[in-house]
Amino acid sequence: MAASSIERPSGLYERYREDLRAAREAQRRMYERQGYSRWQPFLPYRAVRRAAAKLGMDIELGRYMNPMLDDTEAELTYLRIRELRPSVVVEVGPYRGWSTTWILRALRDNGAGSVISFDRVGEARRFVPADLAERWELVVGDVRDRLADMPESIDYLFIDADHRRPFAEWYLAELVPRVPVGAGGSVHDVFHGSGPARGSGEARVILDWLDSANVPWFTPSRFGPGSLHDEVQSERIRLGLDAPIHYGDHDSMVFFEMTRSARSAGP
Repeated sequence: MAASSIERPSGLYERYREDLRAAREAQRRMYERQGYSRWQPFLPYRAVRRAAAKLGMDIELGRYMNPMLDDTEAELTYLRIRELRPSVVVEVGPYRGWSTTWILRALRDNGAGSVISFDRVGEARRFVPADLAERWELVVGDVRDRLADMPESIDYLFIDADHRRPFAEWYLAELVPRVPVGAGGSVHDVFHGSGPARGSGEARVILDWLDSANVPWFTPSRFGPGSLHDEVQSERIRLGLDAPIHYGDHDSMVFFEMTRSARSAGP
């Protein structure tokens, strides 16, 4: 992990703890209404869902969000956006909008900023609440074909899409140069298991880039380097912010800060 000028996440938890508490409660209510089917834990339900998917049917379409973002990485997305106060957030891969709602809550609490999301499907429109959506635009289609809709300057870049090497090399070449020095970004699904996500060419590409360009970064993953995971969890417990909302606990995201060396480094 590069020596970081990024503030320790524990400091952000302390600074924004009451706003985060309110955001967590709002997200919890949303999750309880439409996060997952109550039958999700049972094998027969999952078997039926898989069988339907093989037939090209989604039995949960429009009903459940099926969040991909775990609690701590979602909270840190909120906290980093609160701290950096971006004017323009670009989100690649919102799926059904769980990450989008966290981002939008941070922008609303900042009182400024907007997010433009890119996805091949438009399902997020079914779930993002109207009271948050006034700061949001969704562009449907392959982001690689929609650069005309991409802002020239990106104050925060959120990536959770195709996890293969070619796509990672594409966004390092096409999107990262649009992020100005001092702005932030994050990439999901980097740390799972004992190291970088298995089978993910993206994880290897992004970690190589972060290290070769000496980009400040951190991860809250319990599978990541260092002791940051334990520090963050201790702070969440101390502040009473540790009650689970979503069952996932990998928190595989990496958070980074743009530097001049990062802008000049290729994939």
